Amino acid sequence: PARGGGGSRARTAKLNELREAITAELDTPGGDALFSAALSGILLVVEDDPILKNLLGHTFAGKYQTLYASDGNEALALFEANKPSLVLLDLMLPTMDGFAVLETIRKRTDALKDVPVIVVSNLGQEKDKERAKTLGATEYLVKAEVSVEEIVGKIEGMLATLPEAAPVAPAAPETSVA
Repeated sequence: PARGGGGSRARTAKLNELREAITAELDTPGGDALFSAALSGILLVVEDDPILKNLLGHTFAGKYQTLYASDGNEALALFEANKPSLVLLDLMLPTMDGFAVLETIRKRTDALKDVPVIVVSNLGQEKDKERAKTLGATEYLVKAEVSVEEIVGKIEGMLATLPEAAPVAPAAPETSVA
């Protein structure tokens, strides 16, 4: 008899499939072409699942400057301190959920309120998608329905549309030219 239903087994199978796809892509000549866009962007990944965080870590290694947060409070602290170009945000997090993180980011009064946020969640119901979009999610992806390549494609597409100044850096002191 299956323990905990088939969900855990299906999730493990999906993660193994993603691992194999990444390994195959990176082991082929020119495999890094998948990750060629916007290599200098700072990416904040907010994910509490250690398996998925490890998978994303291997995927983004050497491709993006990547910061990882395991809960909402840590995410907001890293967001404030590092001013990322893009956020990948899970919704089901300890201490503060992803909805609250998204709402806090969008309520800012500076330019960082417009940083693209891609929600990557197991919550696939329309009401969850609508809530995230209403709060300002740039994109909403359901984990079970996307591959790592699709996530990377979304990241590359969004980073490519940002101004040349990406990643967002702290403002330099103003100097006047007389």
